[in-house]
Amino acid sequence: MSIRAFVLTAVLAILGGGSAAAQNIIVTLHSDPAGVSLIGDGSDKGEMQLNTVRKHGGTLPFGLTRTITDADWTLSSPFGLKVEAEPGLQSSSYTARAQLKNDPLWFTWKVNNITLMKGSFVTITSSGPYNVIRQQTFSVLIPDTAPDNATLDNEIEWLVIAN
Repeated sequence: MSIRAFVLTAVLAILGGGSAAAQNIIVTLHSDPAGVSLIGDGSDKGEMQLNTVRKHGGTLPFGLTRTITDADWTLSSPFGLKVEAEPGLQSSSYTARAQLKNDPLWFTWKVNNITLMKGSFVTITSSGPYNVIRQQTFSVLIPDTAPDNATLDNEIEWLVIAN
């Protein structure tokens, strides 16, 4: 089984300073030293490439954790999310929300133990500080009933709003 999609797509709607013009914020995804290295580290798109992983046996990439139960198994890894504000933005924190780009099929995708769905942003961080890489934890639960040839391939889209 492989994961090829741990992709950050930033969708931003920020108004600041009483002006009608939108202010910019920059959202980037970062590898965590304890997690799987991301392809695209430090950019607005990052990919976690895990190749083939199995419930039992095999070698896991550095930073990937596998938790096994009788009915399912979970893969998880920390990563970093950084939000930088344009000078002059009159906001001391942000709210980060996330959703899946595609239907989750058999799998349960989570960030910080919060379940993600397609078409419905959920709050991951309600008062995040700017200019700090904040550790997040990605996980996906794989039920034993999932087909053997199933591919974990999805994208996590982010909506970041100035508070």
